[in-house]
Order: sequence, then C-alpha cells, then structure tokens
Amino acid sequence: MKRDHWVQKARIENVEWCVPTAATKTPRKQIPLSQQKLIWMYSAGQCSFLGCPIRTERPETPEDPAVIIGEVAHIHAYEDDGPRALLTLTLSERNSYPNLMLMCPNHHTEIDKQPATFTAKILKKWKYDTEKRVTDALRNAMPQIDFAELQMITGSLITHEGSPGKDLTVIPPAEKLKKNQLSLITHAYLAIALAKADVVRNFIDVFTRYDNNFSAQLRSGFIKEYERLKLTEIAGDELFQEMLRFATLGRTDLRSQAAGLAILGYYFEACEVFEK
Repeated sequence: MKRDHWVQKARIENVEWCVPTAATKTPRKQIPLSQQKLIWMYSAGQCSFLGCPIRTERPETPEDPAVIIGEVAHIHAYEDDGPRALLTLTLSERNSYPNLMLMCPNHHTEIDKQPATFTAKILKKWKYDTEKRVTDALRNAMPQIDFAELQMITGSLITHEGSPGKDLTVIPPAEKLKKNQLSLITHAYLAIALAKADVVRNFIDVFTRYDNNFSAQLRSGFIKEYERLKLTEIAGDELFQEMLRFATLGRTDLRSQAAGLAILGYYFEACEVFEK
C-alpha cells in the first residue's frame, strides 16, 4: 500500500510528532485490532494467495523468539487512489473484516503492485477459499474429538469460585445467532461445534460423577470470562473469537481448536454465554 511521506519531525514535550506538508494526505487509520484478530482466526494464519505454502507465524528458534510475518492486506485500498480503490466504501468499511485478508509479505506487495492482475473479485475468492479450507479442516477434526481432548482443555478452565446465578432460559440457536450479530462464518463454526454437543454433555455428566463441582466450576469459568469481555464492550464476531481463544487456552493446533470450539458451542446452545 502507499505510505504517507513525512517531511519534518518535531519533538514537543518528549513526544515525537510527524508534521506533514500541506500536500500530504491525512495519515491512514490503523486497522482495528478486533478486525485483525478476526482475519487471523478465520484464516488460521495462512497466506490467502492461491497456492502459497508460507506459514505467517514463525516458531521460536534457539536464538530467537517466535515471530509473526503475516500482514493484513486490503482488498479495496484504504486510500482513494490506492490499489483496487472503491470510493463508495467508508473509511471504516475499508478497515473492516469483509475488506481484509491475510497475506505473507511478498504476496501482499505483489497484489498491490499488480492490482489489474489481482482484482478484488480474485482476492475475495481467495479469501473465501482459505476460510472454507480452515472450516472444513475443523469439521473433519471434530469427529475425532473425544474425552481425552476435552479433558485436556477443561482441566485448565476449571474455576473454584461459585457459579453466578443467571436466567438460563433456552432459545433456539438461530434466534440467538441473529441477536448476537454473528457472521455467516461464525455460524458455520457453531454448526460444527453443535454437532458435538451430545459428546460434550456426556463428558460433563461423567466427570461430574467423580467431582460434584466439575460442571458448576466449568460453567462458572465460561460465564466469568464472558462477563469480563462484555465489560470491554466488544461484541459479535470479536466476542466469539475471544471466547474461543479462552476455550482453547490460546492453543492453535487443530485438535485443541476443535475441542475448545465443541465446549464453547455446548455453552452457546445452553444459553450459558452470549445474549439470550
């Protein structure tokens, strides 16, 4: 993407300010962190360029810590005269999830330097295909999730504090999805999770026989995290993404993602978390 060119720097009260000339455009706004998180989550850290095998997260080495090399790219440019610009989009829409995709650094540069070759239609198709591939992988992994994976995840989610009292009136999931402003891709994730709801329910019942507090403690942990996140005023897909991060303990491997998603889906269906 084009970068703003600054011609002067002034330091005032220990704060460095960049002062543009009159001809310089207003600096672009940073892509909201919430939108960046959604892109990373639904692409599973994969570059969306067709056929690109590059992982956008590099593991730690004996000499260096793990690093992220992926870049969130715009489908339609943020600037009015940028690659694939669409003037009818507001500035907020240009920096929102539907107009963003994950790329490795090389392919991010390539698509923006050859916008006539890499059209918005092509990029949207690549983004869709990447997200579908990730969703399909989760769907295929879900049948393999059993008590071992669920125990691995829930063991660290247990809280020993009392369970808050709540009205747990159950409503149909479809109505709840709409009320919580969840996107179609989040709908797909929850549909995958709900297919495992009976296994999660059976798992909780079995472990509660050995530990009478197991069910209440697990439920309490999810409700407390949900209420904590609600205080930050995040909502919709971002809230779902943060709850999934909590449910998976931040793990990114496929089996942990599937196990955490199954548990989150169970509590979603039971109306323990998200608006009823």
